[in-house]
Amino acid sequence: MPPTSAHLASLIATTKGSNTLAIIRAAYQDPKPADWLADRTGVPAVTLPYTVGGDAQSKDLFGLFDSTLAKLLGAAK
Repeated sequence: MPPTSAHLASLIATTKGSNTLAIIRAAYQDPKPADWLADRTGVPAVTLPYTVGGDAQSKDLFGLFDSTLAKLLGAAK
């Protein structure tokens, strides 16, 4: 279920002034809400693979873990 506009607005208030490192979404979710929130808060939106084969690096379980960690660490910089 996609977030409502009221929920997104409440997340802006929650995110500002906090240590939020990333806005995370799964590859199968609509990117618009995460991108909208990222534009308004300055927090990067990160799309994570949800399973093996979810992106080019996730060819096996170890690749899935490596890809997920690389994306999270990249957002934290």
